[in-house]
Amino acid sequence: MQTKPWKRIRISSWLWGLAAIALGYVTGKVYPAPPLDAAIPVALFLMLFPAMLEVSLAGIRTVFLAPVLLVGSLVLNFFVSPLLMFGILHAIPTQNEAYLTVGMTLYSTVPCGGLVPVYTGMLNGNVGLAVTITAASLLLSLGIVPLWITALIGTMVPVPPMLIFTYLAGIIIIPLTLALVTRTIVVRRRGEQAFSILKERMKVLSSCGLLLFLFVMSLLHGDRVVNQPVLVLRIALVVSVFMAVLAAASGILGKALHSRPEDIVAFKISTAAKNNAVALALAYSAFGADAALVNAISGPLVQLPILLGCIAVWRSFRG
Repeated sequence: MQTKPWKRIRISSWLWGLAAIALGYVTGKVYPAPPLDAAIPVALFLMLFPAMLEVSLAGIRTVFLAPVLLVGSLVLNFFVSPLLMFGILHAIPTQNEAYLTVGMTLYSTVPCGGLVPVYTGMLNGNVGLAVTITAASLLLSLGIVPLWITALIGTMVPVPPMLIFTYLAGIIIIPLTLALVTRTIVVRRRGEQAFSILKERMKVLSSCGLLLFLFVMSLLHGDRVVNQPVLVLRIALVVSVFMAVLAAASGILGKALHSRPEDIVAFKISTAAKNNAVALALAYSAFGADAALVNAISGPLVQLPILLGCIAVWRSFRG
C-alpha cells in the first residue's frame, strides 16, 4: 500500500527533527560549549515571522473589543498557575530538595514563552490573540511575578525591566512590525492573493527555524538528558501534570464562553506554555545554577517536546 502524501511529509519532518537533535548532541560532544547562543534569536525569528504574517491590526483590535479570553488567560496565568504548581509540588514527593521547588515555582510564575505564537500558528489558532496575550502577560509579570516568588518561596526577587523589554522586543515587537509592514506593502502592490501565496511560502522558514532551534537546544542541553535521566523524568512528571491541567481548564473555560475553535487554541497554548527564558534568567541570577538547571530542563527538554508532540498528534488526526 502506498503511503499518503501527508503521512510522508509528517514522517519526514519527524525524521528531520530527530536528526537535528542527534546532530546537536554529537556536535556538543565533539565541540563542548561552542558559542552558538546567538543562533537562538535567529531560530526564533525564523519561526516567529511566518506566524506573525497571520496577524492583522484589525484582529488585534478585535481582541481588545471582546477581551474575555484575554482577561481569562491573565487570571489563569497569574493566579491559577502558581497555586497549581504549589499544589503539585506538595502532592508529588520532592525529597525536600529546595532547588527543585524553587526552579519549578519560577517556571510556573512567568507566563507565555516566545514560541506561543509559533505553536498557535502550527495549530491554525488565532495568532493575533496569542500575540496580545503574550505581550500583556510579559508587561504584567514585572509587578506580579516578584509578589508570587515572595509569597511562595519567601525571597524578594525583582524582575529587571530591561530583561522583559528586551524579550518583548525580540519575540513580539520586531517580528510583528516587520510582518505588518510586509503585509501592507504586498497587499498594496500585488493584492491579497499574492500575500496569501507569500504566507504559504514563508512557512518553510518556520520549519528551518525549528530545526535550528532543536539543534542548538540539543547541543546546549543534550548532556543533561544522558547524565541526569532521573531528574529529567521527575521534572517531566511535574510539568506534564501541570500543563495537562492548565490545558484542560482553559479548554473547558473557552467552550463555556462559546469561543471560536481558533480562539480556544490560542487560549490553551497561551495558558499552558510558560516563559522559560525569563524564568531561567531569574533563577540563575537569584538562586544559582541548581535552580537554573531545573528551568533549563523544564523548558527545552520537557515543555518543548510535549507541545511539539501534541501538535504532531493533532495534525495527524486532522489529516
